[in-house]
Amino acid sequence: MSQRSDAAVDEKYIRQQPGCISVLIANVSNQVMIRDRKQVWRCPFALSVMMLPMSQRPVQEDGRVHGCIVAARNEAGKWLLIRRAKGVAMAGGICFPGGAIEHGETHAQAGVREIREETGLVVRLQKEIWHFVYPDRPLTLWGWLGELQTFDPTPDPNEVSEILWLSFEEIAADPDVLPYTDLFIERIKANL
Repeated sequence: MSQRSDAAVDEKYIRQQPGCISVLIANVSNQVMIRDRKQVWRCPFALSVMMLPMSQRPVQEDGRVHGCIVAARNEAGKWLLIRRAKGVAMAGGICFPGGAIEHGETHAQAGVREIREETGLVVRLQKEIWHFVYPDRPLTLWGWLGELQTFDPTPDPNEVSEILWLSFEEIAADPDVLPYTDLFIERIKANL
């Protein structure tokens, strides 16, 4: 979709995050329009902050962004999670490390690469255990169990504000954990 500009609307790409393929348009009346390929919605700016557009990730042939997340434990049995950095999609949220699958990349290659990019850790993937199609955005995730080969993280501050090592109970109790994480954890438990 091309960027358009006219006198009545000051169109800006405010931020891009998983959600919907759309453009956030702000104007002087503090109203915004959320526009995707098919519709335009008008809503107060405060509501629009929760509907920020999808990041520029590689869209696959099915019209969806494909992603990979990895569950891996440290020597104490705690799971590796990250707190997302400011300025990225779902900033401050806690999730398993992962990211978009690039064109020509396998799920496994993406999982290994994303762990390394986000945390500086090396992981050996063991088994793909989860496939999830988001009902509210054009995003499909695959989840893997992995075994860490290194244990001294060096987070990328552009993507990760904090490395966390958590038990399943701690994950379930934290209000910052991203939606649908519980479904991935169910699959992890079923495959241990």
